Amino acid sequence: MPRIARKDINSNFLHIMVQGINKSFIFEREYYKKKYLEIVQENCEKYNVTLLSYCIMGNHAHLLIFVENVYNLSKVMANSNTKYSQWYNYIFDRCGVVFRNKYAIEPIYNEKYLINCINYIHNNPVKAEMVSKPGDYKYSTYNDYCNQTGAYNNSILQEIFGKNWNYKDFEKECFEVQYMEADGDKLTDEQINAVIESGLKYYIKLRHRSFVDLLSDKFFLKDAMIFLKKECNVNYSKISGYLEMPKNFIKNFNKKKISK
Repeated sequence: MPRIARKDINSNFLHIMVQGINKSFIFEREYYKKKYLEIVQENCEKYNVTLLSYCIMGNHAHLLIFVENVYNLSKVMANSNTKYSQWYNYIFDRCGVVFRNKYAIEPIYNEKYLINCINYIHNNPVKAEMVSKPGDYKYSTYNDYCNQTGAYNNSILQEIFGKNWNYKDFEKECFEVQYMEADGDKLTDEQINAVIESGLKYYIKLRHRSFVDLLSDKFFLKDAMIFLKKECNVNYSKISGYLEMPKNFIKNFNKKKISK
């Protein structure tokens, strides 16, 4: 999707997506997701921007905001991403870029697109096959909307849908529209390999194993490949190519997830 110049935005409702550099995991732990959300919420309050909906994934995040002055958006996103980058680099004793590009923007022009965008954001973890239903994922506004707490209780949505509107009445509404995807553009082989490398490092750390274990235990290897496909959206052939595995391994690959 082509980037939209900030000066050309004429909608108060904006769908924002941020993503880790080379699609790397920058929100891999629960605490990291909480930290980024906390920073965004602080800046939204500071610059009079309303955070309507969100979903913080492992390597990207979707935000739906309402802003009266579009220039405040730049302040919120610049301050949020800069502060998180500084914190993230400190935690990992690293330097350099954390976020890919600046951030992507998609204006929402009517009520139908608005509710559809909210549904899309809430269903990101389901689409990634991380959970079977959106309510099982903790780092989105889905449960707030269903329980009429938190992000649900803002005057913007109440003005549009009514003071006591019920999100469940709108949840199934959907129509053909293309929203920003974290995997919506093609990466070079070098970038894909960087994504795989980042995902493997995180997976090995998550499982408390080693890279040697990965190559010597076929069940561990299969589970890692399933994880990479779901979390990084990289196909099995790319993963096997990175690991220099024989082609027949993929042909005989059992896609059923291994028990943790």
